[in-house]
Amino acid sequence: MSFSRVAITIAAMFVIGASASAGTSPKLQDPEVAARSQKVQENMRRIDLLMQLMPLIIRKDQFDKILPVYAKIKSEQRKVLEDEDKQLLALEAEVNESLKKARENGVFPKKDLVKKCILLVRALGIRRIMARGELSEMLYKTIDECFDAGQKKVMTSIDWKEFDPSADLAGKSDADKMKFFIRVIFLDPLAYDILLDLDKKARASGL
Repeated sequence: MSFSRVAITIAAMFVIGASASAGTSPKLQDPEVAARSQKVQENMRRIDLLMQLMPLIIRKDQFDKILPVYAKIKSEQRKVLEDEDKQLLALEAEVNESLKKARENGVFPKKDLVKKCILLVRALGIRRIMARGELSEMLYKTIDECFDAGQKKVMTSIDWKEFDPSADLAGKSDADKMKFFIRVIFLDPLAYDILLDLDKKARASGL
């Protein structure tokens, strides 16, 4: 594999793993405008999440079971991210030195470093996928036990293609569809605060 091909591969991995709402480099865009633009994107996603979560009409007794699981999930997510930071920072000095030599002296990065970068990014991506599956399963068990048939029907009836054009859930079980809903809706980083708000409203209304 040529160096240019390797470089493209690394770049593609980081792009694929990056958040769509990460924003544009401050060098290319006014920081204040970029922040406001990102906020709009986040709020658009919040509206989307609310449109999926509000029809569930989650009761306070259900929130009592779901939110503690969420707390555990957030703790596990934090561990995954901390482990990622640890592994990335282990390469910090080597990557910075290689970058410095390339920019100042035109020295191509060593192939073994490039290979380590590719393998690390790939491993981190796989670990995130595995963690997401594990956390999804954890929340699914709780939701499956406490949600009624109507709420489960809402979860299994959304248009999957709107959330993932590559998803193919035709003929899949309701359990698979619920797990998909959990992955794309409940486990969205913006969903937790929305659920806390819905919990407060449920308690205030006596649901």
